[in-house]
Amino acid sequence: MKVLQISPVAPPQRSGMANAAGEIYKATKNAGVDVDLVAAFGDSTIPGLKHWHVPGAGFLAFTPKIVSLAKQYDIIHLHYPCYGNALMVSLARMLGNNKPLVVSYHMDTVGRGLRRPVFWLHRKFFAPRFLRKADAIVVASYDYAEHSLLAKYPELMSKVVEIPFGVDTTRFHPTAIGFPREGRPAPRSRSEVGERGSVLFVAALDEQHYFKGLHVLLEAMVKVPGAKLTIVGDGNLKNKYIKKAEELKISDRVNFAGRVSDEELPKYYQDADLFCSASIDRSEAYGIVLMEAAASGLPAVATNIAGVRSVVEDGETGLLVPPNDPAALAEALRDMLSDAALLAKMGQSAREFALTRTWKSAGDKYMEIYKALLRTKNQEPISK
Repeated sequence: MKVLQISPVAPPQRSGMANAAGEIYKATKNAGVDVDLVAAFGDSTIPGLKHWHVPGAGFLAFTPKIVSLAKQYDIIHLHYPCYGNALMVSLARMLGNNKPLVVSYHMDTVGRGLRRPVFWLHRKFFAPRFLRKADAIVVASYDYAEHSLLAKYPELMSKVVEIPFGVDTTRFHPTAIGFPREGRPAPRSRSEVGERGSVLFVAALDEQHYFKGLHVLLEAMVKVPGAKLTIVGDGNLKNKYIKKAEELKISDRVNFAGRVSDEELPKYYQDADLFCSASIDRSEAYGIVLMEAAASGLPAVATNIAGVRSVVEDGETGLLVPPNDPAALAEALRDMLSDAALLAKMGQSAREFALTRTWKSAGDKYMEIYKALLRTKNQEPISK
């Protein structure tokens, strides 16, 4: 069985979609699939491919060679949104390369500024037509699918399969000296946590990731005077956020750590007391960073939006608050940081939840889909 996976981004690029695409590639390969990965931004496993890039519009990048490459594979697996290469896949199908098509539907694209009308036009006219060609549409959260573009079209929802994103629970794990993980000395008192509590935020700080809601979190931190915030990530909006922290007079409590290495990242989770995800719209569909936090035994405060609430269980592994509401976010942060026992309990529950979601399980489920599609299409694989 030969599978061609196509994604707009892949590691070493930093984003949730790049991370997921890279992990799904590795998981399916480990499950026994003969798989190649093509990414317009990031590492591909097929050398020498020419990618065409549209400045500032990563989803529009495309790889013309895909049109002819498609006939060499049994299954095409596209990580979507991937506008440019969705067109390449459509052209390949028009030329007779009608191989089974799996679409990993990562998120709706909303955007702001000039991107917003472009994304709207795509969602309105091209996306439904293209997704109808898919034989299976995989989502990380069925909850998200029910509140996404897919829900508007029953014929698309009938193809939806849920395969949650996994997490490396060996790489991301509690530390014996971290709080509130097992092995820590007696929990701090309510006042001590309030004075020394630390909140972690991890995201790219660029225009494409405006929806992560860091501006909302910075406003909320004004009303959590005892806490410190560490921000891991970099991008073209970093200076804007630094300036906002200065204007809010909280810069002495906010650490912009910048981009950190893969080796360093787990320690940032281990050193924090609480994780925060403040995403504001459905461009956020899941939150792999929330899974990394959970695997690290770190409870979270997150926004109550589709997809995210399938990762954070309100009252069990963290708290959910309305999006775009700094006051509600601040209240949840204060409630969590002022209760050491609650942090410890939720951190343990978060770790237990993370242990149920592995990339191995995701790879095995994708393998099942591939095999089922080949049987349904009654095709003989090109190679075994």
